[in-house]
Amino acid sequence: MGRSIVRYTAFLCCLFLLATTGGVFATWHYAADSLAPAETKFPVTVTDFKFSDITDEETEEVTKSLAQKFLEILNSSTDYATLTGAMDDNYDGSRAWTASYIGNVAGSSSDDTTLLLDLFDGELSLEVNGTHVDVTCIIKRENIDGSTSTGDSYRVGRTTYRGCEMTLYLTTANFDRVSYNDYPPVYAMVFTKPSTNSEWVQIGEEMYVGTAQVVGYVGGTTTGSFDTGTWRSSQEYHGVSSGATISTLIQASQ
Repeated sequence: MGRSIVRYTAFLCCLFLLATTGGVFATWHYAADSLAPAETKFPVTVTDFKFSDITDEETEEVTKSLAQKFLEILNSSTDYATLTGAMDDNYDGSRAWTASYIGNVAGSSSDDTTLLLDLFDGELSLEVNGTHVDVTCIIKRENIDGSTSTGDSYRVGRTTYRGCEMTLYLTTANFDRVSYNDYPPVYAMVFTKPSTNSEWVQIGEEMYVGTAQVVGYVGGTTTGSFDTGTWRSSQEYHGVSSGATISTLIQASQ
């Protein structure tokens, strides 16, 4: 179920850092029950990764693996309840949006980080020549496709938020080297349920590349996280020019 997702996570981390220049090697390790080889190496450079640096075949492979593994979490009743329950627990008692996301970023609770590590069955990091390169992840639930009859719903106080998709945002940006209001590369994938009783599926492109503003985990002018609300595409998708919101792209893809 969702526990096998570590295999995709480590692979994704490496691919995010993969580039055509040689000289540096990354090694990633799988869980003990993995059927895959325990160690694989690719030439990498530890910089912000761009998918244009690798072949279409490599991009397709990692994005399909990513979608499949995240769907295992969403379609596992146990894992999904754990994930959304942690989002519910993030509510600070006054700002409803604090119940809409969870991440392993700086400023998030140790419980959130532990939960994500458990769901992903291991470290959300990549070892490059003996150095850990962190992968920052935020999972956000909100209405992306404009429909209240798709996705899922959640309640905060007396308000019910209907038709919420799940968006997985990831970045390999080193937050020790960025400042508030910087805009590092952030990758996004969107998932929904076509109807109440259906399973979660991916919608739109397999992965969108964009940027998002560096902020603190609950806003402010600190660093360590990014604001998913400021995410904008870095290239054209579905006939929509770069600079579009994820909602605009998903609705254009329908």
